[in-house]
Amino acid sequence: MSRSLKYCFISIFILVFSSSSFSQYNGVLNSDEIKEVTNSVIDKIIRDTNFEFSFRLLNNTNSYQILDFSDFSHKEIQYSYSQIESANNESIHFSLSSNSPISIWINKELVFRQLEFKEFIFKEIAYDIYKSDTVISVLLNKGVNDILVRHEHINDAKFGIVATHKNGFLNDDVHFSLNLFNLEFETPWITIGPFSQENLPTPSVENGILPFYSVEDGFLSWKTFPQKLTIRVKPPDNASFTKHPYNEWHYSTGATLWSVLNFARFTQMPDYTGFVEKYCDFTIENLPVFEYQFHELYDIHGFNNRIFRMAMLDDAPAPALPFISLLNENKLPEAEDLIHKIADYVLNGQSRLPSGILCRPEPWEKTVWADDLFMSAPFFMMYGELTGDEKYIDEAANQILLFYELLMDKKTGLCHHGYCHSNPSNVMPFWSRANGWLIWGVSEVLKDLPVDHSDYKPILRYYKKHISALLKHQNSNGFLHQIIDDSETFEETSSTALLSLAMSRGINMGWLDKTYIETAEITWGAVASKIANDGTVTGICQGTSMSTDPDFYKKRNTPDHDPRGLGAVINAGMEILQLIENKN
Repeated sequence: MSRSLKYCFISIFILVFSSSSFSQYNGVLNSDEIKEVTNSVIDKIIRDTNFEFSFRLLNNTNSYQILDFSDFSHKEIQYSYSQIESANNESIHFSLSSNSPISIWINKELVFRQLEFKEFIFKEIAYDIYKSDTVISVLLNKGVNDILVRHEHINDAKFGIVATHKNGFLNDDVHFSLNLFNLEFETPWITIGPFSQENLPTPSVENGILPFYSVEDGFLSWKTFPQKLTIRVKPPDNASFTKHPYNEWHYSTGATLWSVLNFARFTQMPDYTGFVEKYCDFTIENLPVFEYQFHELYDIHGFNNRIFRMAMLDDAPAPALPFISLLNENKLPEAEDLIHKIADYVLNGQSRLPSGILCRPEPWEKTVWADDLFMSAPFFMMYGELTGDEKYIDEAANQILLFYELLMDKKTGLCHHGYCHSNPSNVMPFWSRANGWLIWGVSEVLKDLPVDHSDYKPILRYYKKHISALLKHQNSNGFLHQIIDDSETFEETSSTALLSLAMSRGINMGWLDKTYIETAEITWGAVASKIANDGTVTGICQGTSMSTDPDFYKKRNTPDHDPRGLGAVINAGMEILQLIENKN
């Protein structure tokens, strides 16, 4: 079958078998239709975005716990009590920290004592990975276990505790809760005190939990911790995607709204630019409040917490893309300090392997993620533009070479999802969106990298090899599969959009010749077939960690209008629109 007949057949296939509720590709792309479809995706984002604050009660989750005694003005002794529910009889690791002397009893057995004052170190360093200054191992009974903590010199005392596995990951099988005296408590902890060394209760709290205790001048009873309110932004009730709002500091938000900004510039649509500017202004104006919630109220999972967690590339350069993009247009000068802080973190604070390649602490220590090329390299390029310092451009180019050298499979030309430095025998599958993130990042660097840069030609060779490898595994209808080389896995929208983006951009920039045009059109047609008439994009794989087990990837959900793929779709629409206009 000739190439032209083949693509004619594919076009008819997509037209006939695509659901009638979705935009259809009939073999001839029209720039007005591309613009209309992409507009509908952006309009859906705007409709599903709310800028109004709502209150929520500041409660620790039932997994990690932080007790803050800053509202207690005395310097005496205080007891806190909770219950730990365990699914099994087993030894459990607890990461904990206290800045003042404490003693901990579990099931009336003393399991930990700290006599000195310390710095309070209790933070999340990756998704559900916690770092503290102390780790203990305690044998828990199946069911309910009592935990009693004695705090001394409690003025401004802080105590944090979380159950973890050996690798530091959150242990979901262990929960803190409280069902004491057949009462329902709003928080998992109650507290009693203060007591002085000379005026300890009778009988001792350490001997058992009673409703009240006798002291020298009367009685003391238990009380709950003071309840505090924090603010957040909730998506509208009718929004398709509600896991987190589109205007929260998040890598997917950065990629999405940066793409809206790019599309708005290309199509000269000021309303879309205004929406992105509104988001950036909203974030910067309320930054002191978000910082107060994170650092003072210890709302470590609160709204916009990632700005201050800043423990991985997901937290820093990727969410900052629309901010630095506006800054480079001499807009949003208020964001400059934040952008410089992020650049310092990425260059000097982010974990790296000895080669200098960027890495993460999850799911294994010193793991390289293909995703992180996009999370870092475009920011480096724009920061180089902002500062005029070429070392950031050199860093972006060098990271591309390091990523491909480490992750590209020499036989197939595809890239593994990641590389485990501590155990290189852990081989990750060819997850499609990871390959998409990487090739998107490469295309962003290539389009602005001087052609006489020493790394330009080797990067271009890697780009072409990667595109070629992806096309060899592209489904006949234009889609990439969730695991690229496994046709039994589901067709995935965001990776297909990223292939469309990178390939169309390659043609527009002259990196690829015109023989790729038909394939680029078909790839966009596949993406468009997943966009409903109201702009909802379907078939986007949910946020995904890393595994050596292919089944982990096969079983991922595909939430409607997940922002992890919307930036890809919008940028792909921009590139295919430019391609069609150039072609015409």
